[in-house]
Amino acid sequence: MQDIEINITPQGAVRSNGRKSMYHPTKGKRIKSYVKYKKDLAFLMKVKGISNLPDELEAITFYMPIPNPNVGSKKIKAEKLSRIGQAHKQKPDFDNLIKPILDAAGKDDSHIWRCGEIKKIWTEFGKGRIIISLKKKYVLSLQK
Repeated sequence: MQDIEINITPQGAVRSNGRKSMYHPTKGKRIKSYVKYKKDLAFLMKVKGISNLPDELEAITFYMPIPNPNVGSKKIKAEKLSRIGQAHKQKPDFDNLIKPILDAAGKDDSHIWRCGEIKKIWTEFGKGRIIISLKKKYVLSLQK
C-alpha cells in the first residue's frame, strides 16, 4: 500500500443554498474559507502527484488537531491531551470531509466506487493532516 500524506487541517464541506448565502454574515465566511481550503488542498495534492484518484481507495485517515491545549484548567488540558490517537467523534462528519478531497483531485469523481476505510483521529494541536492510502499498483504522476 502507498500512503500519501497531505499536511493540511481537514475541513468539512459547506452546504450553501445558492449565491444568497455567500453574503450571509456567518455562512459567507464559512463558504469563502471552504473555497480557499479546497484550492489549497488541490494544490497540495498536485504537489504530491495526485492529479486524479484511482477507482479504489484503500483508506482515508483524517487527523484532526485538538483545540489549543494551553487553554483551560489543568483537568481540561489533561483531557485534551488524552484525546491524541483516539477516535474523533464530533463534527465535521466524515462524509463532509471526503467531499473536498474528491473535488480537489479532479473534475470528475464518478469513477471512484470504493474507499475501504475512513477514519477521523485526534492529533496534536496544529498538526492536522490527511493520509490517503492507495494500492501499490497505482502510479501517481504529475504528467497526464
